[in-house]
Amino acid sequence: MNVKKTIRNTAFSAVISALVSVVLILGGFFDTFDLLCAAASSVVIHVVFSEKGARNALMIFAVSAVLSNVLMPLRSCPMYFLFFFGYYPVLRGFLLKKFKSKVLAFLVSALIFNAVMIFLFGVFRTVFGMENEPFYMFIFLFAAANFFFFCFDLLMGRIMILYSYKIKKIFDKFKDKK
Repeated sequence: MNVKKTIRNTAFSAVISALVSVVLILGGFFDTFDLLCAAASSVVIHVVFSEKGARNALMIFAVSAVLSNVLMPLRSCPMYFLFFFGYYPVLRGFLLKKFKSKVLAFLVSALIFNAVMIFLFGVFRTVFGMENEPFYMFIFLFAAANFFFFCFDLLMGRIMILYSYKIKKIFDKFKDKK
């Protein structure tokens, strides 16, 4: 790999990491947008994964997760991103390649999502001082999070189809002009 391409790739990754971190920090300021901002950051990483590969996507995930958790410690949005949404595009790509059935790939990813949500709700309940909250609230939040994940996974596939057929062509025109 030549030096110019390496520098361009590093600068691109730094800008995307900053963008993802800003979106996560915004989600930390507004508690009602925590899952939404984590999912929006995941879509950005999914685009990087499809364009630059798993290595760059995971490096952007690592930098963004560390940066957002340092700048907004003990907030739910960076924690959702760190524990699930950040690496989910790479996991989704791996599962879709590994399993021939999309349904089976979705079920495995849903199982991982549910394990992470149970862990995070336990952390929220103990560390964030939510032990006085009624247990049915966590059941409701768990059901809502699963509905959100189902919609998110469905939309992630649709967004990537839209990106591949429409938006990527626009970016490719700018690449060709250089």
